[in-house]
Amino acid sequence: MEAVKVMKSRTGVIEKAKHEIQILKQLRRLDPNTRHVVRFNSFFFNMEDICLSFEFLDVDLHAYICETRLYETGLPLPEVRHIMEQLVMALHQLKTIGIIHVDIKPGNVMIVDRHEKPLRVKLVDFGGAQMSGNVDFETCICTQMYSAPEVLLRSEMNEALDMWSLGVTAFELAVGTPMFPYRRRYRLLNSIIKILGQPPDHVLDKGQQTKQFFNRKTNDHPSWTIKTAEEYGVSDKEDVFNCFDDVAGMLSVLQEHATGLDLFIDLLKNMLQVDPNQRITPVEALQHLFFTVKEEKAKELETTSKDPCMENIPDIQTNYAVDQLVKPEHVQPETVVSQENPAEVQPDNSGEDQLNDGFQTEDNTLNYNCFVNTLRTVGQIIYRTDHFDWFGGF
Repeated sequence: MEAVKVMKSRTGVIEKAKHEIQILKQLRRLDPNTRHVVRFNSFFFNMEDICLSFEFLDVDLHAYICETRLYETGLPLPEVRHIMEQLVMALHQLKTIGIIHVDIKPGNVMIVDRHEKPLRVKLVDFGGAQMSGNVDFETCICTQMYSAPEVLLRSEMNEALDMWSLGVTAFELAVGTPMFPYRRRYRLLNSIIKILGQPPDHVLDKGQQTKQFFNRKTNDHPSWTIKTAEEYGVSDKEDVFNCFDDVAGMLSVLQEHATGLDLFIDLLKNMLQVDPNQRITPVEALQHLFFTVKEEKAKELETTSKDPCMENIPDIQTNYAVDQLVKPEHVQPETVVSQENPAEVQPDNSGEDQLNDGFQTEDNTLNYNCFVNTLRTVGQIIYRTDHFDWFGGF
């Protein structure tokens, strides 16, 4: 049995198909036993439509979470660990051949067989993938709520943007709902800055759309400051999270008895560094204790370690003893043809205001139980809307 992607005949479809087929051919250079990406079989024509044939897979993680109502609790942490390790390996494999996926999210991760435990997953949908060092803004296809700051600002981009998207996906798998449930880029950027800090000047200076969201300061450091809601022209609403400690608190409620939670939080922080140069690489991530330490040792570490939820996220640096992983045999890359910029689809904004009610206690701390219950409700709205995923937004 095969899965067939049909690309309807219309303006630009030939160029889009050429682009995707060239990327898919590059994937054949990877080790099929460790790549964790979908297997491309061939392409053919049906009348004027172009059809791409892939191996048949079961269901994507987004649908799996919906069908099993895991948006109420999140996946068990051992299952998150197993899925994440496969996806980090997929990123490592992609990096060895210079491919950036650009649109990593639960909807683009397929489960091989939902009845087989532990779950095996594969990365799919390379229609908007880019070659490292040759990123074309006009052909980038991304889902904003999973996009790194440099993508949202149209700044310089490399493979690190995939690690950010995978970090946001990891949180969603563990909690059941998105980390940044916002549709507007201003809300996304403002929330990122509150939780993880402001992107460094070298990212903001190169951003083609930085001035749309930030004001430049003279003779000061940092050189940029994000506009207020009034300056940007939107209503001022409270964010879901106000700092990374709130993120850690949410995880602690839903994964209360999970072994290795502190290690997962530490990995998450390193995946979500706002400076792409400081973001953990796939090779480093594979050596992280969250993946390498056994359950019994993880319990021992948790009883002796300090709380890793530090507010000054950008100052965290991790030094890993990295083993050299073997790269696949070198093959000369083929030419990649660009594709037409897809039209932006605007989603339904229903449910967003529900995120702002009743979270603060009298001493101005976060009421996690109320917060979790409300986020579950919003998660159901978000996961059931037909417009949850959208492209571009530039």
